[in-house]
Amino acid sequence: IEMSEKFDDLLLTMAGQLGGIDSLLDTFFSFLNRKTDLYLTWDPSNVSFDSNPPTMGFPPGKAEDLVMKSFRKFAYRPLGAVKKSTVADKRPIGSAPIETESKGADLRRNNDERIGEFQRPIGNGGICPKEGYYWTQSQNEVTFYVSLPKETRGKDVDCQISAKDFLLLLKTDAQKEILKGEFFASVKKDECIWDLEVSDATLVVTLEKIVKSFWPSVFIGHPQIDTSQVDSAKKVQDFDESTQATIRKIMFDRRQMNAGLPTSDEIKDSEILEKAKNCPGSPFLPGGPFNGP
Repeated sequence: IEMSEKFDDLLLTMAGQLGGIDSLLDTFFSFLNRKTDLYLTWDPSNVSFDSNPPTMGFPPGKAEDLVMKSFRKFAYRPLGAVKKSTVADKRPIGSAPIETESKGADLRRNNDERIGEFQRPIGNGGICPKEGYYWTQSQNEVTFYVSLPKETRGKDVDCQISAKDFLLLLKTDAQKEILKGEFFASVKKDECIWDLEVSDATLVVTLEKIVKSFWPSVFIGHPQIDTSQVDSAKKVQDFDESTQATIRKIMFDRRQMNAGLPTSDEIKDSEILEKAKNCPGSPFLPGGPFNGP
Protein backbone atom coordinates (compact mmCIF):
# COMPACT_ATOMS: atom_id res chain seq x y z
CA ILE A 1 0.00 0.00 0.00
CA GLU A 2 1.30 3.45 -0.89
CA MET A 3 2.16 5.81 1.95
CA SER A 4 -0.46 8.27 0.59
CA GLU A 5 -3.17 5.64 1.17
CA LYS A 6 -1.84 4.08 4.36
CA PHE A 7 -3.83 6.34 6.67
CA ASP A 8 -7.01 6.58 4.56
CA ASP A 9 -9.17 4.72 7.08
CA LEU A 10 -8.02 6.88 9.94
CA LEU A 11 -8.43 10.12 7.98
CA LEU A 12 -11.87 9.12 6.67
CA THR A 13 -12.96 8.43 10.24
CA MET A 14 -11.69 11.83 11.29
CA ALA A 15 -13.39 13.53 8.34
CA GLY A 16 -16.68 11.86 9.21
CA GLN A 17 -16.47 12.82 12.87
CA LEU A 18 -15.43 16.40 12.15
CA GLY A 19 -18.17 16.85 9.56
CA GLY A 20 -16.36 19.02 7.01
CA ILE A 21 -13.15 19.84 5.20
CA ASP A 22 -12.74 23.13 7.09
CA SER A 23 -12.85 21.38 10.46
CA LEU A 24 -10.52 18.64 9.24
CA LEU A 25 -7.92 21.18 8.11
CA ASP A 26 -8.32 23.25 11.27
CA THR A 27 -7.79 20.16 13.41
CA PHE A 28 -4.73 19.07 11.41
CA PHE A 29 -3.05 22.47 11.50
CA SER A 30 -3.93 22.87 15.17
CA PHE A 31 -2.04 19.64 15.75
CA LEU A 32 0.94 20.88 13.72
CA ASN A 33 0.93 24.10 15.73
CA ARG A 34 0.76 22.39 19.12
CA LYS A 35 2.84 19.26 18.56
CA THR A 36 5.43 20.04 15.88
CA ASP A 37 7.85 22.85 15.02
CA LEU A 38 6.07 23.83 11.77
CA TYR A 39 4.98 27.14 13.29
CA LEU A 40 8.29 27.89 14.99
CA THR A 41 10.25 30.59 13.19
CA TRP A 42 13.63 32.23 13.52
CA ASP A 43 15.31 35.25 11.97
CA PRO A 44 18.34 34.27 9.84
CA SER A 45 20.03 37.57 10.70
CA ASN A 46 20.05 36.66 14.38
CA VAL A 47 21.27 33.07 13.99
CA SER A 48 24.85 31.81 14.05
CA PHE A 49 24.86 28.88 11.63
CA ASP A 50 28.47 28.00 12.44
CA SER A 51 28.43 27.94 16.23
CA ASN A 52 24.78 27.39 17.09
CA PRO A 53 22.61 26.47 14.09
CA PRO A 54 18.88 26.09 14.81
CA THR A 55 17.65 22.51 15.15
CA MET A 56 13.95 23.36 15.13
CA GLY A 57 11.66 25.69 13.24
CA PHE A 58 12.00 27.44 9.93
CA PRO A 59 12.99 30.83 8.54
CA PRO A 60 10.07 33.13 7.64
CA GLY A 61 7.99 31.82 4.75
CA LYS A 62 9.61 28.36 4.67
CA ALA A 63 6.76 26.61 6.52
CA GLU A 64 4.17 28.05 4.12
CA ASP A 65 6.32 26.90 1.20
CA LEU A 66 6.38 23.36 2.60
CA VAL A 67 2.60 23.33 2.97
CA MET A 68 2.01 24.64 -0.55
CA LYS A 69 4.60 22.23 -1.98
CA SER A 70 2.61 19.31 -0.54
CA PHE A 71 -0.67 20.82 -1.72
CA ARG A 72 0.62 21.22 -5.28
CA LYS A 73 1.78 17.60 -5.50
CA PHE A 74 -1.78 16.68 -6.39
CA ALA A 75 -3.66 17.97 -9.43
CA TYR A 76 -7.15 19.45 -9.35
CA ARG A 77 -9.85 17.07 -10.57
CA PRO A 78 -13.10 17.97 -12.35
CA LEU A 79 -16.18 16.98 -10.37
CA GLY A 80 -17.41 14.58 -13.06
CA ALA A 81 -14.19 12.55 -12.83
CA VAL A 82 -14.78 11.55 -9.18
CA LYS A 83 -15.70 7.88 -8.80
CA LYS A 84 -18.37 7.06 -6.26
CA SER A 85 -17.64 3.48 -5.37
CA THR A 86 -17.79 3.47 -1.58
CA VAL A 87 -20.06 4.80 1.12
CA ALA A 88 -17.41 7.31 2.12
CA ASP A 89 -17.05 8.46 -1.50
CA LYS A 90 -20.79 9.01 -1.86
CA ARG A 91 -20.79 11.54 0.95
CA PRO A 92 -18.67 14.64 0.25
CA ILE A 93 -16.33 15.48 3.10
CA GLY A 94 -17.98 18.88 3.34
CA SER A 95 -21.37 17.36 4.09
CA ALA A 96 -22.77 16.29 7.45
CA PRO A 97 -21.51 12.97 8.88
CA ILE A 98 -23.60 9.84 8.42
CA GLU A 99 -25.10 8.60 11.68
CA THR A 100 -26.68 5.30 12.56
CA GLU A 101 -30.36 5.43 13.40
CA SER A 102 -30.79 5.51 17.15
CA LYS A 103 -32.49 7.66 19.72
CA GLY A 104 -29.13 9.16 20.53
CA ALA A 105 -28.67 10.14 16.88
CA ASP A 106 -32.21 11.54 16.82
CA LEU A 107 -31.35 13.72 19.79
CA ARG A 108 -28.13 14.98 18.18
CA ARG A 109 -30.12 15.97 15.10
CA ASN A 110 -32.72 17.55 17.39
CA ASN A 111 -30.22 20.26 18.10
CA ASP A 112 -30.82 21.55 14.56
CA GLU A 113 -33.52 19.38 12.95
CA ARG A 114 -37.02 20.75 13.21
CA ILE A 115 -40.52 19.77 12.17
CA GLY A 116 -41.28 22.96 10.31
CA GLU A 117 -40.26 25.46 12.99
CA PHE A 118 -40.39 23.02 15.92
CA GLN A 119 -38.05 20.54 17.62
CA ARG A 120 -39.01 16.91 18.02
CA PRO A 121 -39.77 16.50 21.74
CA ILE A 122 -37.44 14.48 23.95
CA GLY A 123 -38.78 13.66 27.41
CA ASN A 124 -41.72 15.85 26.34
CA GLY A 125 -39.33 18.78 26.35
CA GLY A 126 -36.41 20.06 24.33
CA ILE A 127 -32.83 21.26 24.23
CA CYS A 128 -31.77 24.92 24.16
CA PRO A 129 -27.94 24.81 23.91
CA LYS A 130 -27.59 28.49 23.03
CA GLU A 131 -29.57 29.44 26.12
CA GLY A 132 -27.70 26.84 28.19
CA TYR A 133 -30.44 24.47 29.37
CA TYR A 134 -32.62 21.49 28.49
CA TRP A 135 -36.07 20.72 29.82
CA THR A 136 -38.75 18.10 30.35
CA GLN A 137 -42.39 18.28 31.37
CA SER A 138 -45.57 16.55 32.39
CA GLN A 139 -49.05 18.06 32.25
CA ASN A 140 -48.59 19.30 35.82
CA GLU A 141 -45.03 20.60 35.90
CA VAL A 142 -41.95 21.70 33.95
CA THR A 143 -38.38 20.91 34.96
CA PHE A 144 -35.40 22.56 33.34
CA TYR A 145 -31.68 21.99 33.89
CA VAL A 146 -29.20 24.88 33.65
CA SER A 147 -25.48 24.24 33.24
CA LEU A 148 -23.37 26.42 35.56
CA PRO A 149 -19.59 26.83 35.93
CA LYS A 150 -17.77 24.14 37.88
CA GLU A 151 -17.25 24.76 41.59
CA THR A 152 -20.57 26.69 41.78
CA ARG A 153 -22.27 26.32 45.18
CA GLY A 154 -25.78 27.10 46.36
CA LYS A 155 -24.66 30.32 48.05
CA ASP A 156 -23.36 31.54 44.68
CA VAL A 157 -26.77 31.32 43.02
CA ASP A 158 -29.48 34.00 42.97
CA CYS A 159 -32.57 32.27 41.57
CA GLN A 160 -35.68 34.45 41.32
CA ILE A 161 -39.01 32.84 40.38
CA SER A 162 -42.29 34.73 40.05
CA ALA A 163 -45.64 33.65 38.65
CA LYS A 164 -44.63 34.79 35.17
CA ASP A 165 -40.88 35.38 35.07
CA PHE A 166 -37.54 33.79 35.87
CA LEU A 167 -34.14 35.33 36.57
CA LEU A 168 -30.92 33.49 37.37
CA LEU A 169 -27.83 35.42 38.48
CA LEU A 170 -24.39 34.20 39.49
CA LYS A 171 -23.13 36.13 42.52
CA THR A 172 -19.52 35.06 42.04
CA ASP A 173 -19.32 36.86 38.69
CA ALA A 174 -20.52 40.39 39.50
CA GLN A 175 -24.16 39.32 39.46
CA LYS A 176 -23.77 37.86 35.97
CA GLU A 177 -27.10 37.09 34.30
CA ILE A 178 -27.20 33.41 33.34
CA LEU A 179 -30.81 33.01 32.25
CA LYS A 180 -33.79 35.34 32.07
CA GLY A 181 -37.22 34.94 30.54
CA GLU A 182 -41.00 35.05 30.70
CA PHE A 183 -42.66 31.68 31.23
CA PHE A 184 -44.87 30.34 28.45
CA ALA A 185 -47.75 30.35 30.95
CA SER A 186 -48.21 31.36 34.57
CA VAL A 187 -47.02 29.05 37.36
CA LYS A 188 -47.81 28.52 41.03
CA LYS A 189 -45.01 30.62 42.48
CA ASP A 190 -45.15 29.15 46.00
CA GLU A 191 -44.91 25.58 44.69
CA CYS A 192 -41.89 26.13 42.44
CA ILE A 193 -38.53 24.88 43.71
CA TRP A 194 -34.89 24.86 42.66
CA ASP A 195 -31.88 22.81 43.69
CA LEU A 196 -28.22 22.71 42.74
CA GLU A 197 -26.63 19.39 41.85
CA VAL A 198 -23.12 20.20 43.05
CA SER A 199 -21.53 17.11 41.46
CA ASP A 200 -21.97 18.51 37.95
CA ALA A 201 -22.91 22.13 38.71
CA THR A 202 -26.41 21.82 37.29
CA LEU A 203 -29.28 23.94 38.57
CA VAL A 204 -32.57 22.01 38.55
CA VAL A 205 -35.71 24.16 38.53
CA THR A 206 -39.21 22.67 38.82
CA LEU A 207 -42.25 24.79 38.02
CA GLU A 208 -45.81 23.87 39.00
CA LYS A 209 -48.27 24.72 36.23
CA ILE A 210 -51.55 26.45 37.00
CA VAL A 211 -53.31 24.95 33.97
CA LYS A 212 -52.65 21.31 33.07
CA SER A 213 -51.22 21.29 29.56
CA PHE A 214 -48.10 20.65 27.51
CA TRP A 215 -46.02 23.73 26.82
CA PRO A 216 -44.18 24.22 23.50
CA SER A 217 -41.34 25.97 25.37
CA VAL A 218 -40.35 26.98 28.89
CA PHE A 219 -39.87 30.63 27.97
CA ILE A 220 -41.54 32.81 25.37
CA GLY A 221 -39.23 33.31 22.41
CA HIS A 222 -37.09 30.23 23.07
CA PRO A 223 -36.96 27.17 20.76
CA GLN A 224 -40.28 25.30 20.69
CA ILE A 225 -41.19 21.63 20.44
CA ASP A 226 -44.02 20.09 18.44
CA THR A 227 -46.56 19.40 21.20
CA SER A 228 -48.55 17.14 18.87
CA GLN A 229 -45.73 14.58 19.20
CA VAL A 230 -45.52 14.65 23.00
CA ASP A 231 -45.64 11.24 24.68
CA SER A 232 -47.52 11.86 27.91
CA ALA A 233 -46.40 8.52 29.35
CA LYS A 234 -42.65 8.98 28.87
CA LYS A 235 -40.07 10.89 30.91
CA VAL A 236 -36.47 11.63 30.01
CA GLN A 237 -35.32 8.94 32.46
CA ASP A 238 -37.20 6.38 30.37
CA PHE A 239 -35.01 6.93 27.31
CA ASP A 240 -32.02 4.70 26.58
CA GLU A 241 -28.54 5.46 27.88
CA SER A 242 -27.45 6.80 24.48
CA THR A 243 -30.15 9.47 24.51
CA GLN A 244 -29.43 10.52 28.08
CA ALA A 245 -25.69 10.56 27.35
CA THR A 246 -26.28 12.87 24.40
CA ILE A 247 -28.20 15.31 26.60
CA ARG A 248 -25.29 15.32 29.04
CA LYS A 249 -22.83 15.80 26.15
CA ILE A 250 -24.68 18.86 24.84
CA MET A 251 -24.72 20.47 28.27
CA PHE A 252 -21.05 19.58 28.89
CA ASP A 253 -20.07 21.17 25.58
CA ARG A 254 -22.02 24.30 26.46
CA ARG A 255 -20.22 24.54 29.81
CA GLN A 256 -16.84 24.01 28.13
CA MET A 257 -17.50 26.69 25.51
CA ASN A 258 -18.57 29.16 28.19
CA ALA A 259 -15.28 28.51 29.99
CA GLY A 260 -13.22 28.75 26.79
CA LEU A 261 -12.27 25.06 27.03
CA PRO A 262 -12.35 22.35 24.32
CA THR A 263 -15.65 20.56 23.68
CA SER A 264 -16.01 16.78 23.94
CA ASP A 265 -15.58 16.44 20.16
CA GLU A 266 -12.43 18.58 20.21
CA ILE A 267 -11.02 16.49 23.06
CA LYS A 268 -11.80 13.33 21.09
CA ASP A 269 -10.21 14.73 17.91
CA SER A 270 -7.05 15.58 19.85
CA GLU A 271 -6.88 12.01 21.17
CA ILE A 272 -7.29 10.62 17.64
CA LEU A 273 -4.45 12.79 16.39
CA GLU A 274 -2.22 11.73 19.29
CA LYS A 275 -2.82 8.06 18.41
CA ALA A 276 -2.15 8.73 14.71
CA LYS A 277 1.09 10.48 15.58
CA ASN A 278 2.46 7.31 17.17
CA CYS A 279 1.31 4.84 14.49
CA PRO A 280 4.06 2.92 12.67
CA GLY A 281 5.21 4.92 9.68
CA SER A 282 3.74 8.15 11.02
CA PRO A 283 5.46 11.27 9.65
CA PHE A 284 5.39 12.72 13.18
CA LEU A 285 7.68 10.08 14.69
CA PRO A 286 11.35 11.00 15.31
CA GLY A 287 13.08 11.44 11.99
CA GLY A 288 9.81 12.09 10.14
CA PRO A 289 9.21 15.11 7.91
CA PHE A 290 7.18 16.91 10.60
CA ASN A 291 9.62 16.32 13.42
CA GLY A 292 12.18 18.93 12.46
CA PRO A 293 13.72 20.32 9.27
